[in-house]
Amino acid sequence: MLALQLNPKDHCPSIAQDVTTKMNVRESLQRDSWYFVPAYTVLFVALGLAVFSRRQPIWLYGLGIVLLTIFAAGSDLLENHYLESCIDGNYLAAGLARRWALRKWEFLSFATVAAAPSFLIRSDWTQKIGYVLATAGIPGLLLFVPVDLAYPVVNYALRPLLGLGLVLMLLTFVRDLMNPDSQKAHWQ
Repeated sequence: MLALQLNPKDHCPSIAQDVTTKMNVRESLQRDSWYFVPAYTVLFVALGLAVFSRRQPIWLYGLGIVLLTIFAAGSDLLENHYLESCIDGNYLAAGLARRWALRKWEFLSFATVAAAPSFLIRSDWTQKIGYVLATAGIPGLLLFVPVDLAYPVVNYALRPLLGLGLVLMLLTFVRDLMNPDSQKAHWQ
């Protein structure tokens, strides 16, 4: 699916010709639009609101997380719309689908970077999570380079960094919920 998102001009014509593949891709796009996009939007908005509720000046990053996530979700929905149009035979939509796919990954990358300062200001082991989150900005910046490196950048750098960052944040949030002292140290 990632290959279709980042290179729709190459894949749309063959998908449009194969009815079974076309139906599978259409169902995947609908699942993405109805379930995955709302799930990551809620997750990132909740993170943004948690950072936004901080008393320190870092609250501004929470606002950035929320806005970048909303932009990413909108880009993802537009990308899905243009991909559906592309597999229906409108091959001109392939260029728009690719542009919106790149914007989505850039916005998600920068939303993850905006979450980094709330971890970087800590003085315990969770500070290292901030470094992982900040590193996700490098692949996001590489997506602006006009060389066609989008697939390897997203597949081999950005997606693993986003996944690792989200897992580490989840672990520290669960730890904070279970340990009142840790919760006071990190969220007061």
